Amino acid sequence: MSRLDVPNDQQWHFFAMTYSGGTTMSIYLDGQLKDRDLFAASNGIVTPSALVFGHDVDFLNAPERGLNGQLDELAFLDRALSDAEVLQLWTASRTPIPGTTATAPYRQTSQSLGGLRSYWRFSETSGTTAVDSVGANHGTYVNVAGFPVNLAQAGPGADQGFVGMPAGNTAVRFVHPDGTNYMEVENGAVVGNPETGLSFEDGVSELTMSFWFKNAFNGPGYVAGFERGGETARYIFTTYSPDDTRLRFYVRAGNEEEILSSYVTIDEPGDYQWHHVVQVWDGSERRLTAYVDGLEVYNGTNNLMSESLAVPEGFFVGRDQLALPDPLRDLGGFVDELALYDRALTAEEVFLLYDSAFFAGTTSKIPGDATGNDVVDEDDAKALAANWGVTSGAQWADGDFNDDGKVDARDAAILAANWGATSGGESAATAVPEPGVFAALAGVLAAFVVGNRRGTRKPRCEL
Repeated sequence: MSRLDVPNDQQWHFFAMTYSGGTTMSIYLDGQLKDRDLFAASNGIVTPSALVFGHDVDFLNAPERGLNGQLDELAFLDRALSDAEVLQLWTASRTPIPGTTATAPYRQTSQSLGGLRSYWRFSETSGTTAVDSVGANHGTYVNVAGFPVNLAQAGPGADQGFVGMPAGNTAVRFVHPDGTNYMEVENGAVVGNPETGLSFEDGVSELTMSFWFKNAFNGPGYVAGFERGGETARYIFTTYSPDDTRLRFYVRAGNEEEILSSYVTIDEPGDYQWHHVVQVWDGSERRLTAYVDGLEVYNGTNNLMSESLAVPEGFFVGRDQLALPDPLRDLGGFVDELALYDRALTAEEVFLLYDSAFFAGTTSKIPGDATGNDVVDEDDAKALAANWGVTSGAQWADGDFNDDGKVDARDAAILAANWGATSGGESAATAVPEPGVFAALAGVLAAFVVGNRRGTRKPRCEL
């Protein structure tokens, strides 16, 4: 019999157990398979004598085996669910937070996965620059009437182009049919920092694009991706919305072979919801994979394709490359938290990224405790290092311990001053740290910051 340790963290968790073929038992926690046991051939489960909740069935001989906890939404099915179906049950219970999808743990997880080259948070409130918070591929908001526009304002303001979400949660809104509203990164042949990032001219054999999307118009609209000019063969790595219900994914290799996904339905007509969208190119397998809300929705290969992608001319959000001089396929919808990775994220990593958006963040107020586990330790240094250099909008879980919206040396000093502090110990916020603590912290930060710059893969920070 398998044993599963459930976290004692005072949070709700989803548990599932299946039995199939009279031989196989599988157990799951929060949508993920944890163990699978094979038994000798049998005729199935023996006939039960009782159905008991919250206690051992042998109450008289095992009175101490009572449950100390809560149960909810318990169901029995007369068949064994698949791994994917268990995962669907779990994700179905995770309703996006109204008005925002950009929690601090989501950003932290984005940056802790490794290989992150560019990340646009679309949190600007003025100006024409869409800041790349981890690289140097800053985008430009183009042709917006009455610019600059306060992106944090509530309400539609359709003629103004870019409008943010209410309650201070910003996103970029592209307004149909004004196709001149878009965001462009001119140096599209480079992923990430122009000096250290990967160049398409050198060959990009792995690439992942992740973003949050909410449709707002029943018409064809280009969402985001790399393109080049011309009537044909221009979609290099692209997500496209043909109407208000579906998405389609494209990838084109250097030898001009391509993959065009099937149409994937994500909304009912007119019922627009926030969705997490990820598409992945793995050149070693000539494979394009797409995910919506943590679940795989497309997986296709073309063995005729070369390993590396074609050379693009730019990276566009909210508009087709062919939109000028005549507006064509301009988006009507919202885009938020757009990220590019120079490697192929795995299905598990995509799910963890999606799932992390539903954590509200830490409630700990121990200076330096970013992860909220009531101790200041190496995991907090990892969180701070993953967000090092963020200049606006940072939160406590990002490592912003002085609440100034930035992650810098002052936050590192607070972390060092409280190294080892716990919820049961004394606050050391004003103490002078020992030199040895500074040295240890500097070593940890140096390792993780250098790792980030090199794009090496690191374990996901525990949330």
